[in-house]
Amino acid sequence: MEQRVTIDSGGLALAAKFALPPKQKNGTRAPCIVILHGFGGHMDGPQQNWSVNAFAEWGYATLRLDFRGCGDSEGERGRVLPLDQ
Repeated sequence: MEQRVTIDSGGLALAAKFALPPKQKNGTRAPCIVILHGFGGHMDGPQQNWSVNAFAEWGYATLRLDFRGCGDSEGERGRVLPLDQ
């Protein structure tokens, strides 16, 4: 089950998706892996989608997000500096 979430980052809204593994039982916890895209990419890229599916099969929850200025996140487009992220 995947759910869209928003993360506040210094006053900017970062678009994110949280997913539980399909075999997750209600009321139980699962370890979570944060999936980040490369600079200039976005959270729905092919590598990120592959990672979400693979980790789900292995029993991990995932959180993936778009950096500032990328994908559906707020921020100046084209300004993707490591210190800003």
